[in-house]
Amino acid sequence: MICDASGAPVHLQPVAGFSPPRVGGACPLWPLYRALAAPGTPIREEVALPGPQGDRLLCFAVAGPREVPAFGEMPVIEATMLLLPWPEGQGGAVRPIGLGCQVCPRSDCTARREPSLIEG
Repeated sequence: MICDASGAPVHLQPVAGFSPPRVGGACPLWPLYRALAAPGTPIREEVALPGPQGDRLLCFAVAGPREVPAFGEMPVIEATMLLLPWPEGQGGAVRPIGLGCQVCPRSDCTARREPSLIEG
């Protein structure tokens, strides 16, 4: 996944068993968006999606200038995140995330920006 500084997806590519949302806003808890807050700082994070399977993914994210700006120009920042299937047999702490607020069943999320369409 690659997004611009506004968080809008620029490039999406599915990973085995998971396809990122193509419409609407994605979950603000994705490491991709945390990387935008700290350009140049690499982030590695294990995440868990909601649902009966609770799919786990290993995420690597970093943000930085798309190209070197000219003197006096502001850089255009992009963030890139690589998603990998969770390695079998690995435990550890995982950050609960969703796909997007409208389709997320996590009612106790502090980052929720709109109501869920699937909440009971």
